[in-house]
Amino acid sequence: SAAILKKCSPKLNAGETCDCMAAGAALGIVLGRLSAYFSGDNIGLVIKSEKLHFFPLTVYNAQKGDWVIAVFSFEAFFSFVIFCVLFILFAKNSNEKEGMKGKPGDIALLFLLMHGCSQGLFDSMHVDALLVPGNSFVRLQQIIGAVCFTVVTFIFAIRSKKINGFKWYQVVSPLIAIAAVGITLWMELDRISYHNFIRNYS
Repeated sequence: SAAILKKCSPKLNAGETCDCMAAGAALGIVLGRLSAYFSGDNIGLVIKSEKLHFFPLTVYNAQKGDWVIAVFSFEAFFSFVIFCVLFILFAKNSNEKEGMKGKPGDIALLFLLMHGCSQGLFDSMHVDALLVPGNSFVRLQQIIGAVCFTVVTFIFAIRSKKINGFKWYQVVSPLIAIAAVGITLWMELDRISYHNFIRNYS
């Protein structure tokens, strides 16, 4: 898609091309996640409490014969928020005469940052997640999301240092990213070891 868009708009560089597609990618994820309502995947744990048997919090799964957490609805909502943020930023920063304001690729990097963060959280709720081969608990999408989240955070921190000089928050933000990855792995280890983490509230 990026190659086709760049060919149609030769004035755009690679970063601007990715910026043009970032909001559309988020919207595509929204539609993809909502399709899980019909396919029956992207679901979470079984919920026994009848008070919680309503969509979009839970959904009835015919294969399990019970109500389960509708993880896909949370993912769709968060991705829609990402779409709105990126669309507003793109519309605000673009100008037909002046072109894109800011550094090319920033909006695309912001998409990777927010989507990577969401995958680290929501993929932990899946009972049908794709696991890393040879591993019993590490989810592939969590690894990809964590890498995107961490790398983009470091990119923004390094870029900020070059522009504004050294600031304390340039060190804090990468540390927060590393801590977030560590917390995600801890949540998975705790779930596997004890099977009674907070999300098993039902």
